[in-house]
Amino acid sequence: MTQSSQSQKTVGIYCRVSTSSQRADLQLEQLRSVAERNNWVIVDEYIDSAVSGVKGRDERPEYDRLCKDITRKRFDLVAAFD
Repeated sequence: MTQSSQSQKTVGIYCRVSTSSQRADLQLEQLRSVAERNNWVIVDEYIDSAVSGVKGRDERPEYDRLCKDITRKRFDLVAAFD
């Protein structure tokens, strides 16, 4: 666990949309709202736009960065849109 207090967790937010006509900001709004309701501190937001979910980590740069930050323990939790 990072050095955040027990009552205030830290979180990384991940969003992905498959096409350029889709909007990640709708996902971000909802995830930010969840973080606020739970008193989580958002450390960073990771957004892959117009990237298919079947693509590997090497083709999703923000997902790759998220995974590296998980390994570095930059935050306690990850919030993602399913």
